Formats: sequence, structure tokens, C-alpha cells
Amino acid sequence: MTSGTGQQDSADGKGASTSSTSPAPSPKPTSTKGKVAWEVAAPAAEMDGRTVSAPGAWLSGTTYATGVSDGVTGYDVASGTEKWSIPLSGDICQASPTRTSAGYVAVAHRTSKQDKSPCTQFAVIDITKGHVVWRAALKTALRPLGLSMTVAVTDQVAAIGWPTVGSAAGGSFGFELNTGRSIWTAPAPGCDGDEHAGGKVLVTHSLCGGDWEGGTHRVGHRDPVTGKVTWRYTTRATEAWIVSADPLIVGVNSGLPEEDTPDRLVSVSTQGKVQAIWKSKDTYSTGCTSQRRRCGGVLATPGTLYLATHDSQKANSIYAFDTVTGKRKWTYTPVTHLSRVLVPVQADNDGLTVHMRSTSNRGSEVIRLAGLDGKPTQLMKMPDTGYSTTPDYEMVDDSVEDPLHYADYRLFVHRRGMFNYFIDAPMTMVLTNH
Repeated sequence: MTSGTGQQDSADGKGASTSSTSPAPSPKPTSTKGKVAWEVAAPAAEMDGRTVSAPGAWLSGTTYATGVSDGVTGYDVASGTEKWSIPLSGDICQASPTRTSAGYVAVAHRTSKQDKSPCTQFAVIDITKGHVVWRAALKTALRPLGLSMTVAVTDQVAAIGWPTVGSAAGGSFGFELNTGRSIWTAPAPGCDGDEHAGGKVLVTHSLCGGDWEGGTHRVGHRDPVTGKVTWRYTTRATEAWIVSADPLIVGVNSGLPEEDTPDRLVSVSTQGKVQAIWKSKDTYSTGCTSQRRRCGGVLATPGTLYLATHDSQKANSIYAFDTVTGKRKWTYTPVTHLSRVLVPVQADNDGLTVHMRSTSNRGSEVIRLAGLDGKPTQLMKMPDTGYSTTPDYEMVDDSVEDPLHYADYRLFVHRRGMFNYFIDAPMTMVLTNH
């Protein structure tokens, strides 16, 4: 197996913006009443039945970029005007859920527009400037089709990997972020397929012995220069997920193979010691499944883990836990008799931003929960609409396939597909109370 070669490419975007600065903050609104600022229509279903998918949603300065059909497009955050668009040879198979500090993202895409062409094309894109930094072809005898594939970036490395699925062998590739230089071209030694999560550091999860119905799973850090893995957590389980890269939190399913969500979450210290364990099965909306390798329903900072409950019969809550001791810090439950889906949007040292999904007659809300005690502050409230469907109802649920973003009084929502199935909603929508 040999690696792909990174190719420098700086002229792929049209109408590219050269500004990487953040926009000047808007004046504070006098009302929290929300409205649709702009939207992008869903792509039309392909006549030949090809599934159109568009993973990826990133916010950087004045640009909101998303996957589109056979490409990546950047929009002006305020107006929705298209700033640039980068064509790809085929649909995006998977995209990094995060961007680097410089605004770099990575996508894996198909070699052609045929439905089952392999996902062996890899690109790193600068979304602040709207150009391709480099491209690489994964030189491999394998024909990955995107099943359980993960793509990740840090400030040093871009990685792609996938586990063994049935008779299809797993794979793993790592590249130097700025140049495309190959770092590794195979799963970690002794392991059968990798998957990666990025952020400040690159975390790798591998099956290293046994099978997916009772194998040995290892989770560790990848060295961005050598590709060597330093294992920090090992468990024998049916399945495992990287829930958070920093702090390191692992989801584990120790039950039956057909149960494809974690039954516990494990906090692991920098020394590789288990710090805390939370039982998660049938209680929390983690967003983890066997096919969706990103656990988008869970957010964590170095000191706090945020989890949302899910219950269709009673009010749901947000729980904040200490990542070291596992003890609950506080609980937030909306003052309503209705069960509302609560989706963590983004967390920082000061607290958590949450999207409260709309119902058939109540508009959605964006609220801010204080990190100290969970005290809520309403940031945005979409109008109640009687019994008609609210604009963002079909676009947000507790699976959180692509990250939501909130900045400067705007909520950015994107859905990846599948667009050959009828859903009465756009592909991208931005709500604001400005």
C-alpha cells in the first residue's frame, strides 16, 4: 500500500475571498425574536437515482462553508452571497467536523459522479480564502465507499480512516497538513482499520484483536510527525466511539452487536487512567451509531461534559458533569410541560449554547447556559406558528450529523442529505434576531 501525493493547488475556487479576519460584531439586538436570514435550497434529486450527499459545515470569520453536491461552497455569513465554490470529482463521502485555527478543513470524495465510485480522493481546503491547499489520491487496492469513514484535522495533520466492515478491509492515511506529505499509509500496527477525531490533537481509535462482536479496542494519540500511536485507553467491547478528543471521552457498547449506541461513556486522563464513567444507554442523546462515527450530541470542555436527555413523554434536560470526578454540576430543564429536543451547539469555558428544537406549533429557541450554574439566557426565539411546520424543524435533531454553529446573533444549520428523499427543508439555513 502506498500513499497519495499531496499536490499544491491554489486556483480551484472562483471568486475567492482573501479575507481571513472576523467580521465586526453586530450591535446587540433589542429583541430575541428570530427570523430566517438566508437559506440555500436543497439540490434536486438525481434523475439516475444517484444519492446526493453534502457533509461538512464550518464557520470561519466572514465565511460559512458547507458541502454541496460534488463540491464545497463558501457563503458570506451576513448575506448568504456565494463567495467561492470548489468543484470536486464526485460527492463528498465524509468531511472533518472541525477546522484548524487557520481555517483549513479536509474532505474525502468520490473519484467520479457514479453512485458507487470509491472514496479515494482527499483534499484540504482553506475556507477563509476559498482555495484547495493540496489534493491527494489514496493509492490503495481497497475500494472504500464511505461506510463508517472518518476525516479529521489538527493544526499539524489531516487524516482519513475507516474500520473493517464485513468483508471490506479497513484503512488509514495521514498527511502533513500544510504540504500533503505522507506520514502513514496503514492502520496502527497490529490493528484492523482506524478512525480519527481532530481538534488540538489527533486521536485514533482502532480494533486491535478479535472482531466487532467482542474485540479489543484501543484509543490513543497519533504523533503528527511519525504517525506513531501512544495508546491511552484499551477495552474489550462490541463497539467503541471517540466521543471527545480533548478531553478524551470514549463511548463503549458492551452489549449485543445489534445495539449500535454506547451504553457508557468513559473519561480518560492524560496519563491513560479512567477518571469517570457515565451510563448512557436509553438516557442521553449522544448522536453515536455504528454508521455515524461522530457523536455529535455530546460536547465537552476540559472541565465539563454536557449531555442531553431524550424522552418523548416528559421534559428533557441538559446535564453538566465534572469530567474528572463524574459528579453532576447542575441540571437545566426548560419550563414547559412539552418534551423538547435539546441539542448542544457549542461549549467553552463560560458555558454551553443550546438549540431547542421546534415542535409542530412552537418555534425553536437558542439559549445560553452559564457554565457555573446552568442559568439560562435566551438568545433567540423563532415565532410560534400554530400547527404549521416551523422553518428549521426538519433540519435539526438529536443526531446532529453536521455541527451547528452560533456566532454574532446567527445560528447556522446545514444538513448533509440524503437529498433523493423528500424532506420539505432547504440544505442550509441561517436564523438571526439581528
